[in-house]
Amino acid sequence: SLSLDRAETGVEQNTALLYALSGYLRGLPEERRPRLVLFGESLGAQTLLDCYRHRSVAAIDRDFITGSVFLGTPAATRFAADWRRDPSRVDPLGEMVEVDSFAEYEAIGGGRHVLVTHHDDPIPKFTPSLLVRQPEWLGDPDEREAGIPRSARWRPATTFVLTGIDMINAMEVVPGRFTRRGH
Repeated sequence: SLSLDRAETGVEQNTALLYALSGYLRGLPEERRPRLVLFGESLGAQTLLDCYRHRSVAAIDRDFITGSVFLGTPAATRFAADWRRDPSRVDPLGEMVEVDSFAEYEAIGGGRHVLVTHHDDPIPKFTPSLLVRQPEWLGDPDEREAGIPRSARWRPATTFVLTGIDMINAMEVVPGRFTRRGH
């Protein structure tokens, strides 16, 4: 949270690094190119994925990226938002998947680029649109993902505030105790 105001600087730095790296790799014979995997968590996921904003998954492939894993990608990530809104445009070959767990990843048959988004993580859900529009994740209570209370209802402004409070609580970490909950 201390770096939220510097996310654009991170995108610029990562873009410059990826540009230099892909240029170097382009000059290597194919058999000598290393396999590269992108990894980002939370704000790191945002600053890596937004190097490709307004582009497609094919652009990631053109940079010689073999695969990628992004954990807890924030809703403010423009690439992820575009992909969620229109996956067939951003990823016509279906190379990117969004899952809650490894079991879910296996069940859908995998993907080369993976967004790991826990169903109860408010960070990927917190958007200004919560002020005025019911999100999909608060749809039919009987069809909600695990971790989203069946009793929760969308209320203009209130859902936005409560999701903001959930963001603070989702980041409570107890040193030495690993749990797969929230962010």
